[in-house]
Amino acid sequence: MISREALFTDETENFKTPYEPKAGDSVTLTFRTLKNDVNLVYAVINGAQHKMKKSSIKSESFDYYTYTFKCRGKAVSYYFEVEDEDDRIYYNR
Repeated sequence: MISREALFTDETENFKTPYEPKAGDSVTLTFRTLKNDVNLVYAVINGAQHKMKKSSIKSESFDYYTYTFKCRGKAVSYYFEVEDEDDRIYYNR
């Protein structure tokens, strides 16, 4: 069972950089989970699913996952899918 209380992301520079991307910018999304709690995290960007990589950010309590993509200059919509052996959660802020 995934710890829902530990899941987090938002639109601040801590979880999306740059904060206000322009066309051609590389954008990095970050997603937080409880440490060693999930198997996979996906960023679903404009309907396409992208596997996120576990980040090297050090924390005793949490794991952080990142995905970087090129901003194409139009509006981007995204949400996250989080999976473990028996659960799948869709996360959107």
